Amino acid sequence: MKYKFIYIIVFFYCVSLNAQQFNFQNYSLAEGLAQSQVYAMLEDSRGYIWMGTQGGGLCQFDGRTFQTFTVRDSLPDNVVESIFEDSKGILWIGTQNGFCTYDGLKFRSQQIKGEENISVFCFYEDGLGRMWIGSDRGVFIKEKNNYIKEDRISRIRINAFFEDSKKNIWVGSNDGAFKIYKNKIKQYRIRDGMNSEVVVDFEEEDNGNIWMCTYGGGVNILSNNRFYYLMEEQGLQVNLLFCTHKDKSGNIWIGGQRNGFSIWNPKDSTFSYLNERDGMTNNHIRCMVEDQWGNIWIGTSGGGVSKYSGQLFVHYDKSNRLKENYVYAICEDRSGDMWISAYNKGVSMFNDSTFSHYGIDSGFLDIKSKMIFEDSRGRMWLGTEGRGLALMEEDTIRYYTNAKGLSDNWIRDMVEDTLGNFWIGVAGGGVTKMTPVNEAATEFNYKIYVKNNGFPDDRINALLLDREQRLWFATRDNGMGYFKTDSTFTNITKQDGMPDDFVRSIVQDSLGFIWVGTRNGIGRLFLNKDSIDIIKISSKDRLTSGNIYSLILDDDQNLWAGSEVGVDKIELDASRQVKSIKHYGKSEGFIGIETCQNSVWKDRKGHLWFGTINGLTKYNPENRKSNPTPPVLHFTDIKLFYKSLSRSTYADWVTPWNGLKKGLSFPYHQNHLGFEFLGVNHSNPEKVRYQWKLKGAEQDWSPISQKTDVTYSNLSPGKYTFQVQAFNEDGIGSKEPLALSFSIRSPFWATWWFRLLVLGVGGILIYSIFKSRVNAVRRKAALEQERLTFEKNLLELEQKALQLQMNPHFIFNALNSIQALTTKEPKKARYQLAKFSKLMRSILENSREPKITLEQERETLENYLALEKFSRNNSFDYTINIDENLDSEEVLLPPMMIQPFVENAIIHGVAQKMEDGIIEISFIEKNNLLECIVQDNGVGRAEARERKSQQEHTHKSMALQVTQERLEILNEGQGGKRLEIIDMKNSDGDSEGTKVILSLPLL
Repeated sequence: MKYKFIYIIVFFYCVSLNAQQFNFQNYSLAEGLAQSQVYAMLEDSRGYIWMGTQGGGLCQFDGRTFQTFTVRDSLPDNVVESIFEDSKGILWIGTQNGFCTYDGLKFRSQQIKGEENISVFCFYEDGLGRMWIGSDRGVFIKEKNNYIKEDRISRIRINAFFEDSKKNIWVGSNDGAFKIYKNKIKQYRIRDGMNSEVVVDFEEEDNGNIWMCTYGGGVNILSNNRFYYLMEEQGLQVNLLFCTHKDKSGNIWIGGQRNGFSIWNPKDSTFSYLNERDGMTNNHIRCMVEDQWGNIWIGTSGGGVSKYSGQLFVHYDKSNRLKENYVYAICEDRSGDMWISAYNKGVSMFNDSTFSHYGIDSGFLDIKSKMIFEDSRGRMWLGTEGRGLALMEEDTIRYYTNAKGLSDNWIRDMVEDTLGNFWIGVAGGGVTKMTPVNEAATEFNYKIYVKNNGFPDDRINALLLDREQRLWFATRDNGMGYFKTDSTFTNITKQDGMPDDFVRSIVQDSLGFIWVGTRNGIGRLFLNKDSIDIIKISSKDRLTSGNIYSLILDDDQNLWAGSEVGVDKIELDASRQVKSIKHYGKSEGFIGIETCQNSVWKDRKGHLWFGTINGLTKYNPENRKSNPTPPVLHFTDIKLFYKSLSRSTYADWVTPWNGLKKGLSFPYHQNHLGFEFLGVNHSNPEKVRYQWKLKGAEQDWSPISQKTDVTYSNLSPGKYTFQVQAFNEDGIGSKEPLALSFSIRSPFWATWWFRLLVLGVGGILIYSIFKSRVNAVRRKAALEQERLTFEKNLLELEQKALQLQMNPHFIFNALNSIQALTTKEPKKARYQLAKFSKLMRSILENSREPKITLEQERETLENYLALEKFSRNNSFDYTINIDENLDSEEVLLPPMMIQPFVENAIIHGVAQKMEDGIIEISFIEKNNLLECIVQDNGVGRAEARERKSQQEHTHKSMALQVTQERLEILNEGQGGKRLEIIDMKNSDGDSEGTKVILSLPLL
């Protein structure tokens, strides 16, 4: 740029720019902004727009909603002067009363020792990672955890930091500009060529020139150590500046205290301007930022924030001198002027700079016109509501009504064929053909086509003359059709495959396809002789609305469909198949929203014009651009059982901006997790879509959805990675999914080591049980064997006992004694014989039982002793005593255990004495044993041995041996003596008899 020419440039601000509505979206208190004065702005690495207000605190904007932070959230003050993001993603916020940092989780106050209540206006991070703080008390530099004062720039207000392409650091202050290079500082002030010393912002041109915006001196440009100026005299809107920015196209934006923006184009060294008249919310500009989608965000003093998104759509309404906002018809004349019918205010002509109006004051009518048409002679025709056709020719307006031959006065469409005939479609009178009858084509013959003479319908919405000069018509209730001849027609309805019988629009593309817009979608028709091929496009095919109001084709043969919710651009391939559909509504800059029926036009420059209920909208195809930038995706929260993880016992695992450290593991019962996420897309925030999956639990991605949160409950133990990706309005998605990894631990009883331990212990236990069972079986077998052996031995012993228990001599002697009484004392003999029989019976019965009661044993012994006494001439007496502690009916003992010892006491004891013999039998309980005592006062064992015969010795020895073996078996496992025989002696040592003690288990 040659600055010596700047002074002679004359800038002309055209009125036409004032008439254009640029694509601005404005945000203030009604949209959620905390306060209308925004003095600081930033787009962070997550895509959020941060706005610092003068009393409302700090606002975070994601494109749809605002979140506000104030002193209640630990912000130092609600007057925010500056916002900065460092290389670690941490935000630095400067206020009029201190500064702080924010990591997405909490605000942390920062203190400079000895500098309380400091006001901070700017931040900067240098290549060494040091933070520079610009304040009302100079510059401070943070190295590690210490703040060091830059004494060379102190005691003055610092307004801005800037790093140029040569890595020089520039500092703007109220005392000029400072350049820091190679640890040197150079100050620029008025004496160095500046015209103001209050430097508020910097920018650098592509050629390296440094722009210094000043408050009062406009732009001071340093080029080759010389200053040049851009001020109001050179076209700058105002000299009281606050901010500047070089956009992605290289244009430099300059904002100040009034009159909005001055935008410098370095290619042709000219200014353009944007201000309130173009749709911006306020002309007092305090700050600006350009986001990664190319939008310019403008912070104002008193008007909140404006977002400028370029000029894809230019909108005109009553605020820029359009008569009314309802635009019913549009037409371009051969000179390039646009004719617009707005509600009931006549028509207006727009020549790209001004509107000229034709209404009641200009000889026309203040009336609705829903059709505008230019004929081959360059004349403009207006189709009115109720007044027929109006022909505007120079200064003359001619009217053609049903009185002259039109079928009706409510005009919807008009075409001219190659023969000069005019075809008129009317709302209630079918089609009228007007054939000129004079050379000036001002007089006509009329032919009417209505239902009464065979025409399909009287209510016509649109007409089309195709490339073959066939006339097509669209009806309200009976589909569509075309004229085969001047008097025959072909009618096509829903029964033939049309989307609907209510047809509003008809257009033909360059390949000859006929496109029709209906109440229920779009139809594509191809006429091949008499056969018609129809393909339907509906809302199921991604049309935003199937209620089609208008159709038009652009220069690229894309089909544009207007509806009640905006317009859809239908991109077609070479064979006229649908490639994609893109919607334009309010959020895309189409702020008219609902279109009017067939109020659409393509001008000679390729611009598309749409009439809406909210004004006139022009689409600039040269400004069209797709959105190649995917949404900036990040997590907004992670929840455990609906509670934020950052406020739980796992808070230490949460990293700034809701990330997670590696290795996070939850116990098995902490298995209900929720993930909240957001994809920021300032190009079109409403159209962001998401899909996700939880690796470890899901194989496939979820369907694409608008949901921004997902919850998983009752997760099984294992390792998981939650992945999410976002897509913008053009389907451009995240390059890599955003991911968080974690694991859920198994309960200790489900861990490998516990299972291994259980397997080991189980194996040992099973082996032990098996071994124990084997041993038990073996022991049981041994015991069974022992029992069988025992029973065998016992049986043998019992058999031997039975064989030995009854002394044959006793039986013989008893029977002989009874026989001797039969003749002398038969009665006594019978008594003794009964006793003998009873004894024999009891012995036989008891021998069948393993155990008998003590009472049964007593009775048997009683009978036996009585017979022995009888057979031995009553030579002895006997007693049987039972301890009173013993229940003779309950105590059990083996049969015939005592008898052998009683018999022995008789034969070898008292029988040898011949008289006064006594046998005493006692049963007592002692040490849980049954002691059976047999005591006699016989001759004793020593003398008895001398008298015994050999036969008797053998018998009694056998009986004694068998009985002793029985005792040993019965008392197995018990200590103590089983059989004890005691020789009784007096004081002189002479024998007094024998005592036998048997110890039996007490049963």
